Amino acid sequence: MKKPIALVLLALAAINLMGCGSQPATAARTTSKPAANPLGNRNLPLAGPLAGATGGAQTSAQVLQMVRAAQASTQGFTATVETFDKGAAGTESDTIKVAYKKPNTLHLNMVKATGQAQDAVIVWTGGDNLQIKVKVGFMPITTSLSVTDARVKSKNGWTIKQTEVNAIFKVLFDPAAQIKVAGTQPGDGGKPMTMLEVKSTQSPPGADHEVIGVDAATGLPGCRLLYKGTDLIYRVAIKNLRLGVPSATELAI
Repeated sequence: MKKPIALVLLALAAINLMGCGSQPATAARTTSKPAANPLGNRNLPLAGPLAGATGGAQTSAQVLQMVRAAQASTQGFTATVETFDKGAAGTESDTIKVAYKKPNTLHLNMVKATGQAQDAVIVWTGGDNLQIKVKVGFMPITTSLSVTDARVKSKNGWTIKQTEVNAIFKVLFDPAAQIKVAGTQPGDGGKPMTMLEVKSTQSPPGADHEVIGVDAATGLPGCRLLYKGTDLIYRVAIKNLRLGVPSATELAI
């Protein structure tokens, strides 16, 4: 395999139900101009605060309580994931069909990628190896690679264990994390997401803060943006989400 399957790893950070668009910007930046909307090309300021059940502004603790409840009840999903990754190894964007089954089984079909990553299928079940199927000519070949293999790390050198579905919960549930509500943004289909600015030592190395969107309707994280200073280095956007445990066929290599 000559070409790294880089963006595969970025799909794994979102157990979501909504996605970010193509022009994100950190909610932490202070500027005289409206903050760029992380959910699309529209240049909208952050709205907020989000009204809670009692009509008042939600605190970060209330949002996290919703996330905990939603995470506990979610058993799986399928979705289309769009990823962006920028690091020392370059910049890349991919589209991936993802199937997830709790606790950590992931099936990834590279719908739009570069090199031999195009149309590759990857399965990870929580261990130290990935099962990967690629086509060489017309012949499919299946192999196993360590999660630490350079060909399956992100552009920032992150492994699947640092970016998979449950990694986002690890950051949000970090008791030492600094979390504040940054407002709301429209997500996929115009549904509101509460935007949380998060600083945690559990974030992947090189990222000094994150902006995580939480779907106001489901309580699940829907948008994850990682920053190094003001520079966006990672984004996950999820579309066409369908909740429920994927079938055996959807999880097969």
